[in-house]
Amino acid sequence: MHIGGIYFSLLMPLSAGATTVITDIWDPQAVVPFLVDAKITYLGGGPAFQFGVLDALKQQSRHFAELRIVRSGSTTIPQLLVTQVAETYGVSLGVMWGMTEGVCSFTRPDDPPGWATVSVGRPGPGTETDLRADHPISDARPARLYVRGGSLCLATLGRDDGQLTELSDWYDTGDLAVPDGRGGIRLLGRAVDRIGSTFMIPVNDVESALLEHAEVQDVALVGYPDGHGGELACAVVVPRADAPALRDLRDHLTGQGMTEWYLPSRLELFTALPRNEGGKVRKDLLRQWLEDGQARW
Repeated sequence: MHIGGIYFSLLMPLSAGATTVITDIWDPQAVVPFLVDAKITYLGGGPAFQFGVLDALKQQSRHFAELRIVRSGSTTIPQLLVTQVAETYGVSLGVMWGMTEGVCSFTRPDDPPGWATVSVGRPGPGTETDLRADHPISDARPARLYVRGGSLCLATLGRDDGQLTELSDWYDTGDLAVPDGRGGIRLLGRAVDRIGSTFMIPVNDVESALLEHAEVQDVALVGYPDGHGGELACAVVVPRADAPALRDLRDHLTGQGMTEWYLPSRLELFTALPRNEGGKVRKDLLRQWLEDGQARW
């Protein structure tokens, strides 16, 4: 039911007269030879899948000889992915944001290089976005993103409670965003995943910087109560050969010019992060673990 799979695996190839290459399992080491042999020209997938392909290509010393377009989709895109796509494939990473409920925005070929790090692009035809806030909008104080358009579904049906909710006008996406300066939007995360109170920590910027640390293989920044009605940031890290110390991570971020209140005050190490079928980190599970110490994955 995910809209990305329907669009890019079925509708787009059919409309372009192209062939879709699909694998029924996700094992990057096994999938990469299959994709190389298929001579793919377009590669789409969320950040976790793109990183998996890049790592497998490097380990197997393979490359995609005819690849021309690489596109990813998520609320936020790590800077490291944008850099590695450009270095490995020689093309700029394109990104899109969308919802199964409908509507989408996407970057264009005329956007500046590296634009995927600061924007999910402009809405498609027939789609409108509205940023709502009762304060001046900034990265520290983003707005709530509302959308409407011809592709928005007419209603949603609760999976567990069976409740039907009609969508008659603007739809609250649950995302936090700011204008990107080119008629599009820069997403700063989900409202439920925000860290901070009046001012929020730019979670994607911090995670992107931490991914550049030599001892960090994967990372998620998650909020936890400070015991005084506020909230602090915890870095949940999957380490490489050597595990980093919290001080190392804080020094790394400070060296990139980040202010004190962006820095994590807690570090937890895991062998893997919990992800859903779309490759997105289940931060709700991580928050629960930080609260009660019980892993649910």
